Amino acid sequence: MRAATGPTRAWVLIALADAFHRLHQRQELGEALVEAVSPGGDTDTNAAIAGALPGAAHGRGAIPAHWRRAVLSCRAVPARDGHHPRPCTCRPDDALDLAGALLAAGMG
Repeated sequence: MRAATGPTRAWVLIALADAFHRLHQRQELGEALVEAVSPGGDTDTNAAIAGALPGAAHGRGAIPAHWRRAVLSCRAVPARDGHHPRPCTCRPDDALDLAGALLAAGMG
């Protein structure tokens, strides 16, 4: 894998700096995510990093309860042509099982 170069690298550095600032300010995870993506730009990178830092520091309890309920109750349905939008191992309602399996694999 090659290191990122050009503007992509700058976006990641900006996202990291912003996320660490929000973590240092003890900003709630929900507020941090909303504020990180509101200006636009590279929102998926900003959200991933802005959510990962407080999530790692404070656990899944840092995620607003109504967000957790929405994700964990989401059941992907097949498209009209029968295809699923993502593999059955990566569906939102199985997120906690997937996280547990990843933790177990990392500790093994």
